[in-house]
Amino acid sequence: MKLLGVIRDNNYLEYLDNGLDGLILPLENFSVDYFKYYSISDIREYRKNTDKLLFVVINKMIFNNELDILLNILKDLEKIKVDGVFFYDLAVLNLVKENKININLIYNGTHMVTNSDTINLYYDLGVKEVYLSNEITKDEVLNIRHNTKSDLFILLLGNPVVAMSRRSL
Repeated sequence: MKLLGVIRDNNYLEYLDNGLDGLILPLENFSVDYFKYYSISDIREYRKNTDKLLFVVINKMIFNNELDILLNILKDLEKIKVDGVFFYDLAVLNLVKENKININLIYNGTHMVTNSDTINLYYDLGVKEVYLSNEITKDEVLNIRHNTKSDLFILLLGNPVVAMSRRSL
């Protein structure tokens, strides 16, 4: 088991001395529902300053006019050698496959990762890790663990996503 953190302030390197195995950095303009976002430069700097685990979040819906930008970002993340990318939109998976980008993808479908059948489908598509929904029970997590080969990520402590909209509600 690895312990990863999402940090709310600019002093993220200080947290690595407190038992964390690495950090999850939400990518600015391509992540939603976080308190702090990181640029490609920040992510590159993190990798330069530590050998701890480095995961990046790309969890927003992608629009057609963002696809070229996203492709370049994914190529940058491959060069940086991030340990994984948590993704929501299937555009990420499609771009990685079409362009043969060597990057570890972790499906993060927010509330949709609740069963081993879905997880196994993504596994067959090459996604070997998933972030489980916050709404499932311990018994459901154990059932999924028993019925899939995928590595699983779960939220142990923090602010779970309840709902999010780009629109002003």
